[in-house]
Amino acid sequence: MASAALSLAKVIRIAALRLAIVDASRSIRHFVSTRPTAADALDFAYGFECAGFDVTIAPVQVRSELASLLAILGTLKPATVVEIGTDSGGTFFIWACTARADALLVSVDRAWGGFGGAHRRCRRKLFPSFAVDSQKIELIYGDSHDPATLRRVRALLDDRSIDFLFLDGDHSYAGVKSDWEMYRPLVRPGGLVALHDIALGRDEAIGEVPRFWAELTQSLDAAGTAYVELIERADQGWGGIGAVYV
Repeated sequence: MASAALSLAKVIRIAALRLAIVDASRSIRHFVSTRPTAADALDFAYGFECAGFDVTIAPVQVRSELASLLAILGTLKPATVVEIGTDSGGTFFIWACTARADALLVSVDRAWGGFGGAHRRCRRKLFPSFAVDSQKIELIYGDSHDPATLRRVRALLDDRSIDFLFLDGDHSYAGVKSDWEMYRPLVRPGGLVALHDIALGRDEAIGEVPRFWAELTQSLDAAGTAYVELIERADQGWGGIGAVYV
């Protein structure tokens, strides 16, 4: 009897969550239809929630760092965006609001690991509502390091190059290095690659991205490649965005 009651409660909660996703999608579609500014999109993402359910899209970023990156993207106005690691969808939503009205936006995420798990079934129904005007949203559910995933990204891009690539997936040294080496060649000259969690901090908070970033910047300096570090405070222990100009 108790088991049946628990099962019924689970069914009711899932049904209520699905309705909440529908309602949240409607609210987001209405907002993006106003063609918001980057600043408005930032405010909306950090403040949006659906009462009683985990339907938030707040970015897991230091807000001032994300705002600084948006200022850079404002001049780029990307037509093709690829994000590795989407979490609750906050940054993916903001990229959509910043990109061109006909942009292609691709999210790659996985269901396991300390820095994965964004594409839960309920959220997969939420992300399409991020599209502004005639934008196309594509979700790839899988390991970014799998050659099959890379082939799927290439197929979606067709003959296009990436304007903006955001790396915020596997935070192990091997993981972020692999994402850089696999997807960086798809970015066009003049495009931008950004990596999250370059600030020094505890491994459980930021993984080994700072180690990879330190090595990468050495090679960028040697090659004369421009980049910028967006870190609010040196002692914050997490966050930080490194943006590389291709």
